[in-house]
Amino acid sequence: MESRILRACRDKGRRRFEPTFSYQHPLVQFLKAQEEPLYLGEIPADARIGANLPEDTGVIVPIHSEKKLDGFLFWAKNLTGIFTPATI
Repeated sequence: MESRILRACRDKGRRRFEPTFSYQHPLVQFLKAQEEPLYLGEIPADARIGANLPEDTGVIVPIHSEKKLDGFLFWAKNLTGIFTPATI
């Protein structure tokens, strides 16, 4: 099984978070088909099992190039609790 390790993490010093996901992980498989940012609640529970996401994750942004999933970003919950197209 091939995995990639997250190489950069910006969390303003609050904690160290270096997740590793295999290409077969249910979250990765789900995100392959997603083009738009997703609220955490929009991701099926079975795709989140074993993902060990940061507890303050609000939005996950899939990153695609050449129609392949290259990576994804975890965004913390917005302080106002509201994300809009302008803030994303």
